[in-house]
Amino acid sequence: MKILIISIVIFSLAMSAYAQKSIDLVTLSGTYGFPSSYETPITEKGTEYRGNISLTLPVVLSDKTIYYNNINYYYFGVQNNATFDDSIANPISVSGIIVRTGIVQKINDKHGFQILFVPRLMTDFNNVGSNSFQFGGIAMYERTYSDDFTFRFGAMYNQEFSGPYVVPLIYLDWNITNKVSVVSLLPVYMKIKYKYSERFEFGIGYFGLMTTFRLGHDDYKNDYLVRQSIDLYLYERYHIGSNIHLETRLGYSLGRKYSQYNENDKVSLSIPLATFGDNRTQANIPIDNGAFINVRLVYNLPLDD
Repeated sequence: MKILIISIVIFSLAMSAYAQKSIDLVTLSGTYGFPSSYETPITEKGTEYRGNISLTLPVVLSDKTIYYNNINYYYFGVQNNATFDDSIANPISVSGIIVRTGIVQKINDKHGFQILFVPRLMTDFNNVGSNSFQFGGIAMYERTYSDDFTFRFGAMYNQEFSGPYVVPLIYLDWNITNKVSVVSLLPVYMKIKYKYSERFEFGIGYFGLMTTFRLGHDDYKNDYLVRQSIDLYLYERYHIGSNIHLETRLGYSLGRKYSQYNENDKVSLSIPLATFGDNRTQANIPIDNGAFINVRLVYNLPLDD
């Protein structure tokens, strides 16, 4: 425990030079999606459940170099009383373990970069094998203009089960005033914050990303499942104490899809909001958009005290 405390102190001192005000070290999150209809002929409704555990473990190598480590466990499930063919995944229950590991490098006070390796295990935990893994990476260049404005640009690549997926990235960390700020990794997420007091903030945001999962159950014959959604939400975040924050989000999922495809049915390339060479045939019936509520408990480490 003493070593852990010393490591956190050293990390916080080093990270203060990286234009970051704080970092979420541990996040526990659960989401309930209110029942939504399916397309015809299914008359039943489906209920979505999601969970996430995130742990960040940075290692300070020098005053300019950090070896960054982040591991996330995600769960996605959809339950209903509908009857589907045995070859269709129902109820849906898939998980993802995503690791981000690599170098965060400061060149000088204004410039830096990060290069991260991103392996993934994306599965329903049936017959897990080499075809349940994905590999990708993130590369970004950073420019710090002031204590209130940091900009990064780069790209993310992942070899999804559907084919290559490329996402151009633009990161903004902007304190517009002492009350209003924006943190975003476009086009993946954006959060507009209003700091009401030292303990309480609220605002609006969105999160949207495509992920694919291997269906290893014998009935599904190594098909894969594509999940995508753009979640728009209002949120509030309250500092309970001891660096622990409680955050609640209420929102609506747009373009939500849980699409099942044959393992050999692929696309040439996917980018946000578009696919190329897509002649796939979806095996299941889509669920509609719907409202959700998310509750998360966060251990956040301040870096500028």
